[in-house]
Amino acid sequence: MHEEPRYKVNLIKPKVKRKERSVGQMSRVWEITLGKLGRKMYRRDNISQQALDILKFVKDNGINAETLISYTVGKKGDMVFLSAGKRISTHLFRMWRVESQEKILRDMLDMIGKLHNLGVVHRHPHLGNLLMAEDGKLVLIDFKKARKVNMVWNNAEFVFNVFREDYFYLIRNLRDLGFTDLIAENFLFTLINRYESNSITKQRIKILLGQLVKDVYDNKRPEEIVFPRI
Repeated sequence: MHEEPRYKVNLIKPKVKRKERSVGQMSRVWEITLGKLGRKMYRRDNISQQALDILKFVKDNGINAETLISYTVGKKGDMVFLSAGKRISTHLFRMWRVESQEKILRDMLDMIGKLHNLGVVHRHPHLGNLLMAEDGKLVLIDFKKARKVNMVWNNAEFVFNVFREDYFYLIRNLRDLGFTDLIAENFLFTLINRYESNSITKQRIKILLGQLVKDVYDNKRPEEIVFPRI
């Protein structure tokens, strides 16, 4: 028997404030209908036109992605998304088998690697921004901070500095999940292997990344970490 979706999310006509037009901000109101509760909630989501353009570019290149639209409902903290999927939170992640954890991490790194090869920096990649859609596919969300960069792939310091925020959040996520620094380093090295850089440049990036892993596992804050100059 076909089951009706629990949540229905509709975009109400966008409202653009006059003072926001100069900076390209779009104030969008989402109407969220909670089927079982029989009532509606509203969420306003501000996202720049630049971020929307990047999101479209990413999706046009075959990456499952959406902007973040969520609302917390009930004691269990159910999250409402565009596709009514499930957030891959740290809590759920720790309940899965090691094989499932590694597969999700590798799928996530594969998605981030494709992003990087497009010259796109997510700037906040972590399991909380990963959604499992109803068809079982992973969807990367929250592109509010994302930016597009014209890449110089055979300059290791340039590549490392462009993606250093993504590296930092990925390493910290692995650390907080209980993975050793060696495992975290190996996971991130698989990401570097997907880059379009030559082998010498990749090796140089891995050296810089190895130092960043050490700094994050030593609990250094981002402002305490010394990044290479270009």
